[in-house]
Amino acid sequence: MPLRLKIVASAFCGFGGLALISMIADLVFRGVMTFEVFALMLPVGVGLFQAKPSSRKWATFWAVVVGVWSMGLGLYVAATPADMQLQVSYLFGLAFSGSAARLITLGELIGAAVACGVSIWILYTPAAASAFDSYQEAEAPADLAADSDSFDDWFNGASPTRVSSGSAPED
Repeated sequence: MPLRLKIVASAFCGFGGLALISMIADLVFRGVMTFEVFALMLPVGVGLFQAKPSSRKWATFWAVVVGVWSMGLGLYVAATPADMQLQVSYLFGLAFSGSAARLITLGELIGAAVACGVSIWILYTPAAASAFDSYQEAEAPADLAADSDSFDDWFNGASPTRVSSGSAPED
């Protein structure tokens, strides 16, 4: 697996893990149960580490959503009149207000949009494509592989042993 793909997978796992930690912290310290949508990035990142093609599709979806959201919000912040500037922006624990807050917010949003674009590019490089093409699904267990209908039969209430045309099952 290419290093670039590992970096993208790590970013997805990191953002998903931070969202999960935020949800747990809200529950433990504030007593409020919240749901962070970015927590769904954690399984996508794990799937990218396994080079699952479906995870590449989900990663592309998330990168497009976050990139478009970042660009739209960036355009909104840039287009707001001077008297409607952001009041406070936090960067590394420091509070900024006025035009500094606007510039910091724009920088963060532009950085997010660029990171999303780079992630999409990395996901579709030839090296990444070969990693995803080499992915193979795990084989079904032997008892299910022998008869593809066995799970459906069991689920629908049939006996787990199959008896064909009146003959006794072999031991």
